Amino acid sequence: MVQPSFRNLDITSPSQGTVKLSELTLHLAMPLHKTLDQKLAKIYEPSTRIDDVFKGYDITFLTNEHGEPVTLFFGKRRPDGTISGERFTRTIKRQPGSLEVKSSHWDNQGKIMNR
Repeated sequence: MVQPSFRNLDITSPSQGTVKLSELTLHLAMPLHKTLDQKLAKIYEPSTRIDDVFKGYDITFLTNEHGEPVTLFFGKRRPDGTISGERFTRTIKRQPGSLEVKSSHWDNQGKIMNR
């Protein structure tokens, strides 16, 4: 899923005045594995860290105050318990006036390389 966002930039040049430019930013959202997505759609204990394994990869996820997973670390667990791999964050949109989830998606925030 591609989510474009636009931002207008004003650049002032002494000789030519102000020039308007538009900057396009694309956020690429890559879907998680269906089974992993189902696991992360469940409700867990609020404000908790949960360590698990998924298809041979180590995973750790953090839950919010409602018990919904909101941060996912996916990769190989190191001896100190941290994960080298990738970090994902979840954006949750709710039904107006309730805690019911209207929609949500996971965004890849990049690689985590622990030394």
